Amino acid sequence: MQKQRRPGWNEIRQTGEYIKVQRDQLLLSVRGSQPDLALQRFYGGMSSLCSRPDASIGPSHLNAIIGASAKAWTTAWGRLAQHEQQQALHRMLAFLTEMLLRLQPLMPEAEERQVANIMWSLAKLELKPDVLVPGMTDSLAQQFIANMDVATGQGFSNVLVACAKLQLNPCQGELFKAIRARLTAANLSSFNAQAVANILHSLATLPAAAPPDQVLDALCKRFGALLKSRQAAELPNAQNIANTIWALSELKFAPADELAISMVGRMVTVCRLPGQQPDPQAISNALLACAELSVPVEQADIDSLVSFFIHIEQASKCPPTLWKHSMESGCLRQFAPGTFCFVAGYIACSVFPSG
Repeated sequence: MQKQRRPGWNEIRQTGEYIKVQRDQLLLSVRGSQPDLALQRFYGGMSSLCSRPDASIGPSHLNAIIGASAKAWTTAWGRLAQHEQQQALHRMLAFLTEMLLRLQPLMPEAEERQVANIMWSLAKLELKPDVLVPGMTDSLAQQFIANMDVATGQGFSNVLVACAKLQLNPCQGELFKAIRARLTAANLSSFNAQAVANILHSLATLPAAAPPDQVLDALCKRFGALLKSRQAAELPNAQNIANTIWALSELKFAPADELAISMVGRMVTVCRLPGQQPDPQAISNALLACAELSVPVEQADIDSLVSFFIHIEQASKCPPTLWKHSMESGCLRQFAPGTFCFVAGYIACSVFPSG
């Protein structure tokens, strides 16, 4: 009996390039007049590819296929006619189930990055892995744990964002236990601002994660280091800052005074940069979190954020929301009298316009 030949790197690469070409065609086609047909062609082509005896299909390819499916679906869904949506949903679920079943025997070969990406892709579709393939959530989590020593900030971020979005608690809490231990002991110098912010935001919305102060302190120190970076690409943007402050507020963890002042100061700076201004909700979250944590930020910075908030927000939705939460939490005492009158006057004009 002839021994089956293991696929070489060249074959694996060629298969990956073919999938990339098909993915690019799919993402272009779903924007056309027949998104359902584009999805069906992609599903059929990938199923045929995976079924070929000579195909060199590995976890990297399945990760690419699942990721392309998730990205295309979010674009296609809004373009599908109402009578097409149910059948399209059924075909999508059947296809993803097939891909996950193909992944099962290959799971020991999957890298942590691939596992994290697959979990994130399924979360983007709001699909719990176990709904498609029983036991798949724990299988993915166990493989991530097995390779956690080489996990990047993006990997931790993707896994935690997926768990938060789907409210998962894989392996009866063992995944979160391993992540807590790793984040406490690991060198976080490679974690970028978005990864840190996403991790904190996810921990704040995952009751089962229960991060200890050591984890939060390590993440805060990394975020503080990024705020001092001389590389413009490393500096946190306004959304990163807003998510971080909001998460710390939800977790009842007050950052060091220096970090709090730096975060708000950076947010004020970003608000002044053309094309980088945050949305009103981000500013609102930052203001309320600062007040709830009673962090000693500069009053001039608070006033600047309030001013930016009012000038960016033209509708009447966010000001009453800011007012309501401020009243409920007692945050208004953090505003200087002038700021208080400024906000109150604007809200009054928004809610009770003259004439």
